[in-house]
Amino acid sequence: GFDPNMGMFQSIPHNDPINILVRVYVVRATDLHPADINGKADPYIVIKLGKSEIKDKENYISKQLNPVFG
Repeated sequence: GFDPNMGMFQSIPHNDPINILVRVYVVRATDLHPADINGKADPYIVIKLGKSEIKDKENYISKQLNPVFG
């Protein structure tokens, strides 16, 4: 039945944790800020989701402000 104390929130599902797979494709970046003395950057991909973080420093692209990753 309807619980008036819950109001409009009674149809919201429970907040139980679930496991999901998220697939991310990073293709390119544009107009990055220079980070090197030579006015370029050595960009790499960083993906954050909640408390998880992936840094792909091994696959950086040398001296680019508009890198194409894939």
